[in-house]
Amino acid sequence: MCLLIYLLCLTISSITGTDNIIKLEVTPSTIKLGLTSQMEIVCSVAPDPTGSYIVLNIIISQSTDTLEPQYTDVAGVEAMLEPSLYVNNSATIQGQISVTDTSYLKLNWTYPTENEAGRYQCVATLSQDEEFTVVAETTVDLEQPDFDDLFSELDRIKSYFMAETRNVTELWEKKMEGAVTAVFNRSAVFDNRMYLLSKYSNMSRNQSEAMCQFVSGYLAEIESDQEFGFVKEFFNSLYMANGTKVIVGGTDQVKEGNWLFQHSGHNVTYFSWAPGHPTNSSGDNNNDCLALDISDGYNMVDVPCNTSGQNFRSRFLCEITHSPYSSSQ
Repeated sequence: MCLLIYLLCLTISSITGTDNIIKLEVTPSTIKLGLTSQMEIVCSVAPDPTGSYIVLNIIISQSTDTLEPQYTDVAGVEAMLEPSLYVNNSATIQGQISVTDTSYLKLNWTYPTENEAGRYQCVATLSQDEEFTVVAETTVDLEQPDFDDLFSELDRIKSYFMAETRNVTELWEKKMEGAVTAVFNRSAVFDNRMYLLSKYSNMSRNQSEAMCQFVSGYLAEIESDQEFGFVKEFFNSLYMANGTKVIVGGTDQVKEGNWLFQHSGHNVTYFSWAPGHPTNSSGDNNNDCLALDISDGYNMVDVPCNTSGQNFRSRFLCEITHSPYSSSQ
């Protein structure tokens, strides 16, 4: 008789005061179909600082009927085992059973559907001389979105993609800034344009044009005495070996003596020829591209469009609209 009373007292004392042991939390508590992007349910069981009980398992169940719940186990976690889903469910699952830390079972859904609405129950089995359970419940409501909800979501998506586009653009421009600095010397701004002088030598006209296009530019099209003067000042600020020729826009490959800009297709109307140029008048029809000769005061000369293997060094000059990859000019 005394033993029976003793065991009964143990059982009653183990159940008393368990309200704060277990928590069942859901975020958000209402699913808006098609708009709620994430839903999370967490059942947590606090550890006993005195060590008077230990957690054996946690099980989360669901009932689609919220008035007269008939629960079906959804997921569970047991001591020494990985958490498991008991039904065919799209949730991701995490959980642990611990003696010293909080024991928990967590379910997460991406874009939850009406299947995730309903009444949820969490049951944790504990041991304190003998086993007992603690229970927590919560409800997930379902709501059809209205026009305002849909409009707000579209506005949120628009803002998100605009922000992401800005982030990608900023990252791209930072990387391109580094690439431009490695490959080119950059001028100051002239008439909302900038000039990039290649640091590398002896590319063909087509290769030079491709490099300019890669940085959103084109081979420089010099169209006035003022622009030519600006380019010469830019060259004067840099070191270039004597004899270097700088390829710019302009070719008469289509018709001998008829100089055209490759990018715009316009006729070249401004010239500052070095003495003896253009050489086409002397019957040399291979010099079909325009260049600036460092050895002759940067005046214009006609040179072969493929400068590889020639007896001079060549570089090329790109022209870009002032904005891409320019942080300080």
